[in-house]
Amino acid sequence: MPGTPCHNKIVLLSKINVRFCLLFLVGLHLLHKVIIKCLLLFCSDRRNFYRKRGKLVKHMEFRMERPGLVKVGDEVEVRESVLKTLQGTMYYYTIHPAVAMSGNIPAKDKLNDFHGVVTQIDDLESLWTVHCEFKD
Repeated sequence: MPGTPCHNKIVLLSKINVRFCLLFLVGLHLLHKVIIKCLLLFCSDRRNFYRKRGKLVKHMEFRMERPGLVKVGDEVEVRESVLKTLQGTMYYYTIHPAVAMSGNIPAKDKLNDFHGVVTQIDDLESLWTVHCEFKD
């Protein structure tokens, strides 16, 4: 019955349980945000960096228009070219000798090492995407 000491204790316990559940859910949400930020820091697709065997590695994609010019596992050398645009300095890279070309890369994401390894080649009918890893 409402107003009895037993009922008041049950209402108090239910309020405590609701508050605890809300705090628990807020804690999970904050933990989820921290985990996502850590993943973005160490496995960032934004800047194409990730850790591989404890070393920082940069992943880059190149477009190739003819099949069979490189194979998975090949070591490649890239050449850097500079573009001056309204958005600032951009870089693009070409797998030497004119095998494939990257998209435009902002100055903050430019490569420091121009020797890489082909890790994957995607076949999309008349266009091939070459995935390379570079030590950074």
